Amino acid sequence: MEVSLTGDFCFAEAPGMSWCELAYGLDRGFVSSRDVVDYAINSLSIDSPDAHYELAGLDGADPNDVKDLLARLRKSEKSEERMRSIWIYLTLLWVYRNQDRYSDVLQVAERLYADFDYPECMASIIRYMPPKHPGRGGKAELLENWRVLLDDCRSRLLPSLGCTRSE
Repeated sequence: MEVSLTGDFCFAEAPGMSWCELAYGLDRGFVSSRDVVDYAINSLSIDSPDAHYELAGLDGADPNDVKDLLARLRKSEKSEERMRSIWIYLTLLWVYRNQDRYSDVLQVAERLYADFDYPECMASIIRYMPPKHPGRGGKAELLENWRVLLDDCRSRLLPSLGCTRSE
């Protein structure tokens, strides 16, 4: 699925992502190597290690350079499920906020559902899944379910990503 997030968006919504989590998104095409560099620039601090400065100084043109520096920056591996959850949240938030960029936003959700290997948490926003409330359904309910899903993800994930804002 071609949903490509910007580094600025990722930093704004999940400023405490680990290098391992960024590598997960890069490996799956959710962010480009340039966007990883942008994230590195945004997160740079005086206490950043040398490899972080090196990453922030790249132009992002060579994905292998970015991947090499990400590998050097990783301190520990994160669980696959946690990394997947972060990227489910970020991709769904991006698409939800940018619905006007897609001709069929619900089809995009269905493709992401498949890309993420059919996670149970997304079932309520998928057209072909049974609705939460029998006899109801339709686009309005699916979009409302989507909003609720994003709120739930935000409350579960963002405090652990160094983000405490409510939006």
